[in-house]
This record gives sequence, C-alpha cells and structure tokens, in this order.
Amino acid sequence: MDVATILNEALKDEGLYVNYAKIYYAVMKLLKEVSEQNEYQFPIEIKNIYKKLNIEVLKTNLNEFMGDGDPQKVNRIIGKISIRPDYTSGKSKTSIYVEENMSPAVTNYALAHELCHYILNSERTRYTDDYCIMPMLPKLAGELLADAFAIFLLIPFDKFLETFKKYIDDAKIKGSIPINTEEWLNYLGSVAAVPYYYVACAYQQIRHVAYLMYDIHIADENRRANYCGLYGKEVMGLYEMVKDKLDEETINLLYQ
Repeated sequence: MDVATILNEALKDEGLYVNYAKIYYAVMKLLKEVSEQNEYQFPIEIKNIYKKLNIEVLKTNLNEFMGDGDPQKVNRIIGKISIRPDYTSGKSKTSIYVEENMSPAVTNYALAHELCHYILNSERTRYTDDYCIMPMLPKLAGELLADAFAIFLLIPFDKFLETFKKYIDDAKIKGSIPINTEEWLNYLGSVAAVPYYYVACAYQQIRHVAYLMYDIHIADENRRANYCGLYGKEVMGLYEMVKDKLDEETINLLYQ
C-alpha cells in the first residue's frame, strides 16, 4: 500500500508533461519569430537561426587530443559554446563550434542543443559548454533541458502531427496497419533530418505533450476554462498553436 500511495501521488503530479509542453511552446514561439512569415518546414536548419542572431558557427576538430585515446574521455564532443569578453568592442562575443567530422544531422542537433545554452546564458560575460554525441549521465539539469529543447526545436509539434497523419494515410494505402513503431520513428527522423538515436530517446517526451494536448482538446468548455490557471498560459498557448491539427481522425489515430 505504501508503494500504491507513492505511485498514485506521482500519477497526480502534472509537472512533467506540463513542463515539456512549456518547452515546446517556447521553441515554437522562437521558430515563428525567426521564420519568414511565421512559416517553417522540415528539416529545421538551426544555422539559419544563428545567422539571424549574428552568431558565428565554426567547424573545427573538437577532439584533437583523443587520437591516442584519452583515458579521461569516453565520449566524443560534437558541439561547444563559448561566451567571452570582446575587449575590442567592450561587449561579450559568442562563438559556436561543431565537430568537423560529424554528419549534417548530428551537427544540426548539436547546434540546437547549444542554442538552448546560449538563450539561457546570453547575458553572461563568460560561459562555456561542451556537448557530447551520446551523453549518458548529465551532471546538470540544464543538459536535460537543452536536450528536450533541441528535439522539440527540430521536430515542432505541429509538424509532428502533420507528419504522423501523412504516415498513417500512406500506411493505410499500403495495407501496413498497425504500424511498426521503429519504422515510424525512422521515418520521422528521416523527414526531420534527426538521427534515430535522438528521436527514439525523446519520443517519450513528445508523447507526454501529445497526451496533454489531447486532454485539453477533449475537455468540455468549463474544464478547459480552468486549464489556464492549472497548466499556465504557455501550455494553452501551445494548444492554440496546434488545435487546428487535432481533427477527429488524427485524434483517433494518436489515441486508439
């Protein structure tokens, strides 16, 4: 019964999927602000966002000391942010570095991850962060936040819904229903130009957000009116962004 009590308390805690939805709202708001006429398409090119922010992106060898095997390094660095004083202008200068020997998809993910660190630390005069290709045990909560930010930025929720509906429609024509989850995630990764590893790791987070949007969508008018106070304006803002994508057919496909 003690275990049951703990599990029931965890079930009632709405923080997890609410926070993911807030991150999703933030990245989609950012995308609309930096996109021409508020429109964006797959794949999301993070370099274009850095251009609008006037931040240089440099390719370099971030692992030059690992040639003979560094016993202190068990992973490869693929991205790095450096904020430092610029004594010429008297202001701070931000540079983003990416590993020169990585695929475009991995590079794009690293850039998205470091973009979160830039947004969180842009007011600082000095800051650095390295991002590895497969971080297993992050030391800081900010790394988990940046990972969620990156995948949500590369797979905006409205585009996720559009892509899922198209995938199901094609599967019906081919007679391949029910769908295979691994094949679906591979397809989503290929359309968004995101490596399968990152899509698979983050898919549970996307499902958290999908559940919350579904819960809001099916709520009656009185219950939905209370959701702004319960979940916050950012969550309801995300719902407003995607509610037109939540037609009855898509709802049934997502939650059958």
